[in-house]
Amino acid sequence: MAKIVQRRRGTTAEHVAFTGNEGEITVDLTEKTLRVHDGSTVGGTLLAKKDMSNVSNAVGLQQLILTDGNAGEVLQTDGAGNLSFTSQPVLPDLTMGGDLSGVVSNAQLKANVVTGTELADNSVSTNKIVDANVTAPKIANGSINTVHLTPSCVTASEIGSAAVEESKLQTNSVSTIKILDSNITTAKIADNAITGEKIALASQAQGDLMHYDGTNWARLAPSSTAGQVLQSAGSGAAPVWGLTPYDISFIAGYDSATAGADIIVQTYGEMVMARTGTFEGEVGFIDTVCTGAAVIVDVEKNGTTIYSTKPEFAVSTATMSAGVLSTTTFASGDRLTFKVTQIGSTIAGRGLRFMLKCKV
Repeated sequence: MAKIVQRRRGTTAEHVAFTGNEGEITVDLTEKTLRVHDGSTVGGTLLAKKDMSNVSNAVGLQQLILTDGNAGEVLQTDGAGNLSFTSQPVLPDLTMGGDLSGVVSNAQLKANVVTGTELADNSVSTNKIVDANVTAPKIANGSINTVHLTPSCVTASEIGSAAVEESKLQTNSVSTIKILDSNITTAKIADNAITGEKIALASQAQGDLMHYDGTNWARLAPSSTAGQVLQSAGSGAAPVWGLTPYDISFIAGYDSATAGADIIVQTYGEMVMARTGTFEGEVGFIDTVCTGAAVIVDVEKNGTTIYSTKPEFAVSTATMSAGVLSTTTFASGDRLTFKVTQIGSTIAGRGLRFMLKCKV
């Protein structure tokens, strides 16, 4: 009967803790291969399997039985299991050179390497030009002529201020609809250029009043209130319609020879109004100023004062402070009364003159 010879054996984990005798061979039950021991190396030396499945980072050209190539060459496969060296590899991570940067799998053109020499004639088409990338420095002088302009493409914003001169306009090319309303000013009309036949008859009516301010003529609108008259506004301005001045004078503190006399509290004047009008204010002056107290005057219409604050001459003051009117209108037939209601307490005052300002 045949004899069975068994070597010492164990798992890989057991071999890690085992040091065999010199020249001893053991069986690794995990790796299914042999280990050769030298008496000092723990676990011994593991032998390679036939399929090399337990060998890594230890196969060289001699083990592959492959003829070495030239310096710098690399291995390539023919897709049928055969390897050989080649000097023209296609490697994704190979660094590019010359006008290219990056690697083979992501090659990039370097900046400014594509010049006119690299471009074929007529090779740049319209869709290759980014919008707004053709600027003035790229356009030769005189290179844009009429045939290159689309009809209506030159708008007002493209024409410089004052760039359209008389020589650029055809004779009779500016029609009425091209002129904005109010855009023809006096400065645009030559002296004596507007004759009678240029003024429409319907622009004036019989009886119209015209005003000339030294530069322009303008029609004056009629007054909306009966009895108003034209009054100068001064400084060349157009006259205005208004009421006629109708000032009324009163005096107090004079004797029969019109010499100054002390004023007293009394009525100094009476009158009846002949027209309808308005009160506008008053002015006054006193020759001999009062002291100790102010001189106060009043005007009544039909027995009632026309003031909420009466006019007065302050102590030692010759001119009168205006009153505040509470009544501003009067009618034909109204009665006016002028009074002095207070005099100075030390010096009464003399020679008082009063003017009531009215319009009718």
